[in-house]
Amino acid sequence: GEIAVELRRDGEDFVVELQDFAAPVDTGRVKGRDLDDIKPGGLGVHLIREIMDDVQFVTPPAGVGNLLQLRKRLQTKAGAS
Repeated sequence: GEIAVELRRDGEDFVVELQDFAAPVDTGRVKGRDLDDIKPGGLGVHLIREIMDDVQFVTPPAGVGNLLQLRKRLQTKAGAS
């Protein structure tokens, strides 16, 4: 299916939005797996949560599909994050 990707700066945040047009996801079931369970694949949710500062599903503008918003705080000129 089709997906839309938006990249932008919002103040001191870098924002990535990924939207699909599928049936809504049950966000309560979106979990990373136990890292002690070593096997290929399934690390996407864990890696996203480790790398990004904020991860959330938000209501899509048209109310259709799923919209995942990822935020990463950018460093200031002083070097603090």
